[in-house]
Amino acid sequence: GEWYALERDAVGRAFRWSGPARTAHVELVVDAARPLVVEALLLHALTPDQWAGARLVVEGVALPTERCAAGDGEGTILRALVEGAAARGGRLDAVRVGVEVPRTVVVADVAPGSADARRLGVGIAWLGARPAS
Repeated sequence: GEWYALERDAVGRAFRWSGPARTAHVELVVDAARPLVVEALLLHALTPDQWAGARLVVEGVALPTERCAAGDGEGTILRALVEGAAARGGRLDAVRVGVEVPRTVVVADVAPGSADARRLGVGIAWLGARPAS
């Protein structure tokens, strides 16, 4: 799989780790003939390069990704604009969106004393798309 099971962090926020692959996707049913805004809420990363290098992908194409602080000050919103159906593989009824990281990391390799052998990307609370206004 591209996503690990749902879990909660120390303050109770639900999220899923991406991994073990560098890119994790979801399929969304949307009006893909119109320009879309793709967004994800990034909550966790094991290394600074994972946090800084996380970016959005649509139909396998990495997008220029903006970052802004989440409204509650917890986490970072990743945001990208997708123009036209051609940029989404020509499909009009659905779109495959995802998050890509520069590398995945085995938890035990970066957390001394951990026995966690999972290869993780980043912790994402949500990932979605909406029409660009």
